[in-house]
Amino acid sequence: MLTLLFPEGAKDETEPIYQSSPIARYYNVLARHVIGRLADTADRGRTLRVLEVGGGTGGLTSAVLPVLPADRCEYVFTDISPAFVQSAVEGYQRYEFVTGRTLDIEGDLAAQGIELGSFDLVLASDVVHATADVKRTLLHLREVLAPGGVLAMMESRIALEALASRTSAISPLPEEPRYLPSYLLRGRISMPVQVKR
Repeated sequence: MLTLLFPEGAKDETEPIYQSSPIARYYNVLARHVIGRLADTADRGRTLRVLEVGGGTGGLTSAVLPVLPADRCEYVFTDISPAFVQSAVEGYQRYEFVTGRTLDIEGDLAAQGIELGSFDLVLASDVVHATADVKRTLLHLREVLAPGGVLAMMESRIALEALASRTSAISPLPEEPRYLPSYLLRGRISMPVQVKR
């Protein structure tokens, strides 16, 4: 599927959906505000460890990096695609606290070198819905949270439908149990929910 949407790692057709569409801009501004507040209230005496899963084209990444404390932050950008990781590493060089690595969030994260219980903030934007077992994936993500850590997750059905409409090779999204309930995906505004460990 990724090679169909992003041939040879190209993201020209889909990047606007996640970065410059009105919906993406709105959600990214909201995320920047929430993540900025979380960073401001974090313990200033230690490094803020952030793990972004399924970073893709970097829509969320570009929004939140400017509000993170560069002098006390470690940001790990991950995606299942090596092409996206490479693009992120090259594109965010000015943020010295950013590293990148491939990661399959459906698999055992510890077996992939992610230290359990070590991240203060885990970011997931429009990625969890695409996993075969959403509940299992959320449990994996919770395992990497440090005590008091926060999972900040956004899932936008509107973005998914826009992506599906841009390519004739993708059929409409099925309403199967593996997807989050549709009321969570309609793009409605709600208070940010924190999943604390």
